[in-house]
Amino acid sequence: AGLGSGKTLCSVKIMASFKPSMRVVYASPLRSLTLQSGSAFESIGFSDDEMATIIGDPLIQKIYDVQNPKNRIDANDDTNSHQQNELTAMGEISEEEEHSISVSGGYTPAELQERVRILKCLDEKNMRMVATPVLAATLDTVIKLGDGRRGSYISHLLRIASSDMIIDEVDMYSSIDLIVIGRLIEACGFWKSRVILSSATLSPIIANALFQSYNAGLAMRNCMDGTDQKPLTGWFSNVTPPLLKQMTSSAKFAETHSDFAKSVVSGTVGSGKRKVA
Repeated sequence: AGLGSGKTLCSVKIMASFKPSMRVVYASPLRSLTLQSGSAFESIGFSDDEMATIIGDPLIQKIYDVQNPKNRIDANDDTNSHQQNELTAMGEISEEEEHSISVSGGYTPAELQERVRILKCLDEKNMRMVATPVLAATLDTVIKLGDGRRGSYISHLLRIASSDMIIDEVDMYSSIDLIVIGRLIEACGFWKSRVILSSATLSPIIANALFQSYNAGLAMRNCMDGTDQKPLTGWFSNVTPPLLKQMTSSAKFAETHSDFAKSVVSGTVGSGKRKVA
């Protein structure tokens, strides 16, 4: 869908249509976009208990709160545009940086608090990250959702095992970053979590590569469960009707993606000019 067509809210609504009790992580490449997404979710009725915002720098959150007392930001405001969108250290934040991560909003159910108190495995910040239904975050702060190599990643593992994923502006990342994102999407496939890739310019190469990543994770899960489940894949645009298909192969996915992209181009060209510079 094009710029300004409402991809952020539409992605959440699509997720909600598949599952009544929605749990989703909305990951953005920039801190400013993450804060905008959090404000957009509030505008459609999510309360502080139902959503949390995570960014890698508490100072950015304070600046945003001062500049936007009503939690609104101009879409053309590039105050934080200098924030990098590349993932640090192959997609991981260092242990020192992780302590400075800010979690704004969210809640922890009393039952979870009691269980965690007994197990002594999560602090308050991580409990809110696991329990809050809607989580808006910069991708570098949640990339460990796809990595289970350390015991300290238990909160991330619990989140991805019970949550869907929306990755915003996936075309903004470098080729190295996309390898890390592929690992994250592979983990989503293993846990059978739904994934939405939101972009105005999603290239066939990126789309097919990430589809194969999800399929690899799903194949591992099928092997463990003794099943042969195929992914239900969907394409959504503001200029053409949505398309849902059960995908049996990467070649079929590539062909369907190409056909849908052509229909979007045809619909866009036929709609005329929207803005003149």
